[in-house]
Amino acid sequence: MMIPIPDFTVGNTITIAIAIYKQNWKKYLKLSLIAHLWLLIPIYGWARYFAISAWISKLSFNELAKDFNRLNCQQYFKLSSLIKLFAIGISSIFIPIILSNIIMIPLAIILPIILKILLQFWNALDFIENNLFLLGYLALFIYYLIWIWIYTRLFITDLAYENYLKNARIYPYPINRSYHLTKNNMFKIYQIIWVSFLISIPIYLLVLITMFFVTLIFYVMQPDKRYLLALFFPTVLYFSHGLLLPFWQSVKAVVFYQLTQKNNQLSIW
Repeated sequence: MMIPIPDFTVGNTITIAIAIYKQNWKKYLKLSLIAHLWLLIPIYGWARYFAISAWISKLSFNELAKDFNRLNCQQYFKLSSLIKLFAIGISSIFIPIILSNIIMIPLAIILPIILKILLQFWNALDFIENNLFLLGYLALFIYYLIWIWIYTRLFITDLAYENYLKNARIYPYPINRSYHLTKNNMFKIYQIIWVSFLISIPIYLLVLITMFFVTLIFYVMQPDKRYLLALFFPTVLYFSHGLLLPFWQSVKAVVFYQLTQKNNQLSIW
């Protein structure tokens, strides 16, 4: 089944990603669950997780590029490749975290001053003391906005892996590639990430509700078997994250495809 590629909009991107996942859900879900099992093994297992995630993105990209030739996944799982994939994967996570923390330091100093100015007609100190939780959530929300904005520039590093592996590019190549392709489309990708997150919320809510009721049942009906919750909670989280990973990797593939089309660079592979 061919997937038509309409204009690059937030709605079209999400719709196409869902269509790709729906078409290949058995294969993608199996890969995702295996990837999450690898997370139990430090370093090497994490590298395998990044490799499988990138492989799902590659499969999704090929659905869009209509390239149905037999794909060679072995290049993703050689030791040298795993080292590179681990380095890029960790970088794409920690670079936004580090930069967000650097940005938040001056904001943490400025925010109370702004509040005092805004609340000059009331007792600003009492307001701050009485609303510490509210201010904490506000700071967390601002931090998350900043983190996502920075992560937007590294959103498609997964899709630059293959060129990186084939041509022995230097370490930052996928980061530079993602940074270059996203620079004129940051706000649109920012919206895509947020909408994708909102679509994921029902699954997380279902997980939380399930965990709440199971906990309640154990405490009321099976108090002597509460130790089983230690096995139940990780299992539920494992399946929920396993279910969502292919969706996110498909979203990345659609974004990358649209950006390379827009820049006439589809021949990157």
